Amino acid sequence: MGRLQYDRRGFGESDKPIAGYDYKTLAKDLSGLIEALDLSDITLVGFSMGGGEVVQYIADHGEGRLHSIVLASAVPPMMMKLPNNPEGPLEPAKAAKMSFDLTANAEAWRT
Repeated sequence: MGRLQYDRRGFGESDKPIAGYDYKTLAKDLSGLIEALDLSDITLVGFSMGGGEVVQYIADHGEGRLHSIVLASAVPPMMMKLPNNPEGPLEPAKAAKMSFDLTANAEAWRT
């Protein structure tokens, strides 16, 4: 079949909904595509946030369809500094401000 790539939601020609940019939803989107195309023995390459998406895909959907993965400069799913993740680089207050700033004018991000 050759090499395939897809546009994650919000990128390229994909839909650009206001919500659904969490790792669980992105991994579900990826799984839907893999299943719809009935792909197996594949290599997933995740760069930056895509690395977190690959990790979440494996956590939620297993490794059954995979041959291998590549994580390049990956941002795994747990960035938030919490009691159970004291090494997390993102303080909750900073994350809340970033979320507020990004959603305050969500329409600007869709164009």
